[in-house]
Amino acid sequence: ILELCKEVHDIIQKKNQMFKSVGINFVQSDLSNKSKSKMLRNPTMSLDELEKTAEQLLKEALENQTITIRRLGVKVSELSESQGQKDITSYF
Repeated sequence: ILELCKEVHDIIQKKNQMFKSVGINFVQSDLSNKSKSKMLRNPTMSLDELEKTAEQLLKEALENQTITIRRLGVKVSELSESQGQKDITSYF
């Protein structure tokens, strides 16, 4: 899951985006789908936050899991453009 998080993070970083929601999706061996997501308090670009949240969601999803997982995905949503802190000269 950490590799998936890194790939997603690289994409949003290149597009200068922040995310506020993290989710996981997985397909089970019987071809049924499951998903789980979590809304964060504030928009972020943090890889650490993405990894931590995705791992937590996966642990919660696997607690009562009896069917084998075929495919796993990580997603982010509630995207917003990353804006840096303004400097004093921008006000003149």
